Amino acid sequence: MNQEVNLLWFDKLVNTHQEEFSDHMWNALREFMEWNEGVTEIFNELDHEDAMEYVEKFETRLLQTWIKSIKEKANV
Repeated sequence: MNQEVNLLWFDKLVNTHQEEFSDHMWNALREFMEWNEGVTEIFNELDHEDAMEYVEKFETRLLQTWIKSIKEKANV
């Protein structure tokens, strides 16, 4: 599932909502780490390429969740 992203739109969205974006990303990461305390041990056992793929997938999921929350707020 590889979707092209309009980077100018995304950059404007992040800049417009910078504080909310930072808070959302930090909170999502903290909640994830609290939810899965064993993630560090699992992550450390992965090969470098697998670890980087894991991080990229996680970052993508965070961004998708944040964009969805912005869209939902805009429709309220």
